[in-house]
Amino acid sequence: MIPQTVLNVLEQYKRRSPDVIYVLAVSGGLDSLALLHICAKLGETSSIQYHVATLDHGLRGQAGADDAAFVVQTAQQLGLPVTQHTADVPGYAAEHHLSIELAARMLRYDFLASVVQKVGQGAVVTAHHADDQAESILLHIMRGSGLRGLRGMQTISQVPGHTGITLLRPLLSVSRAELEAYCRQHQLVPRQDTTNADTTYTRNAVRHLIMPQLRVLNPQVAQALSQLAESATVDEAYLQAQFERDIQPHCQRTGDRIAIALSSFTTWHPAMQRRAILFAVGQLAPDSDLSHERILAAVDVANRGQVGQVSEFSQGWRMRVGYASLFFEHGDMALPLGDYVQMAHDVIEVVVNGRTPIAPGIGLHTSTEPHPTGFAVALPEGMELILRVRRPGDVVQPPGLFGKHRKLKKWLIDRKVPQHVRDRLPLLALSGSIKERIVAALLPDGWYYLAMQADTEIHHKTVWIWLEKEL
Repeated sequence: MIPQTVLNVLEQYKRRSPDVIYVLAVSGGLDSLALLHICAKLGETSSIQYHVATLDHGLRGQAGADDAAFVVQTAQQLGLPVTQHTADVPGYAAEHHLSIELAARMLRYDFLASVVQKVGQGAVVTAHHADDQAESILLHIMRGSGLRGLRGMQTISQVPGHTGITLLRPLLSVSRAELEAYCRQHQLVPRQDTTNADTTYTRNAVRHLIMPQLRVLNPQVAQALSQLAESATVDEAYLQAQFERDIQPHCQRTGDRIAIALSSFTTWHPAMQRRAILFAVGQLAPDSDLSHERILAAVDVANRGQVGQVSEFSQGWRMRVGYASLFFEHGDMALPLGDYVQMAHDVIEVVVNGRTPIAPGIGLHTSTEPHPTGFAVALPEGMELILRVRRPGDVVQPPGLFGKHRKLKKWLIDRKVPQHVRDRLPLLALSGSIKERIVAALLPDGWYYLAMQADTEIHHKTVWIWLEKEL
């Protein structure tokens, strides 16, 4: 019995949210008119509250306006409050470079979400039925969907693009033929939307051209597709539970950036790698739509682990490979500095026996007297200490190379210093009468010696150097 099926779903959700007001999405067509009539009758014998919402998409001129007026009049006759709105789907589609179908869907759900916000404790209820479900699953198959798509529509989910607003589909187990019989039984005369017969729209083509052919091969094709959806739902639920338990804790969010350790990601099964990418992008950009190809490309980039490589997603979001982590972020975001100090100026003269500001809140202290946390630098005659940023062609002589030179760039790469912080790293150098050379580089874990003392140099003094941060 259709009313009982609807009531079961609505009462189940009402137990979670006792004060809920159900926002009924009604177009005036057969499916939604049946839903409206059923809910109105249920409201006569229960405490369930309803609010009707109808949208004229601006696609059919006066016919669309007449449909909306019909819904308003019917709702008022049934004693139900109603909200009506007119959208400009063609204009929105052109402005945002969307198909008419997608633009209509987005504006429809935006409208329904706005009505929910208007009524307060609301949840959207739509009239999607078993035949709609079969068509949706077939569309997902045609697009090469994964398990999530094969699940089809869920009885209880969320309004697309509006996290936190519940969407109920209580008629998913009811066929269109059953709804037609209900309308005949109760002498309901639905509106006819002529665009539903236009097979230039993909869903209409599936409904009017493909599904009839499939029914020739299998008269129970709708039920078969529903069984596929049920199996996919069970499998998807299991995999999602595993993901939430074992993988999701590794996705660390800081502001609008999510980081995943490369050492963890590369050990995961490909199914979990793909889910991790979907999860990270979905958390940052809920409205993004990742294609299968982009997901596979991102997995490949991540597993190769080439530092600095980027995998682009939609709307400017991306995955960037760091030395130890994958970073999911927007391309406009400033890259994180971590604990790296960055020079405020290209060259700074170091004050001996004093403090030299390096960057905001950070000072370099020097003393000719030994200091317990300082490191010693021998200052030859005619030379002075400076702080500077790196320059093209810089070379260093780190310990262990027995006096051989090494390009500073290569040394920084070996130390896994991120590329975006290298240009302003503080380098301590000797400058003056003898050829300038870099003495040390400041990294997050301290200073690194990068020069050997020449035997012919006469030491003028020894200077102890240490950092202090202002609180």
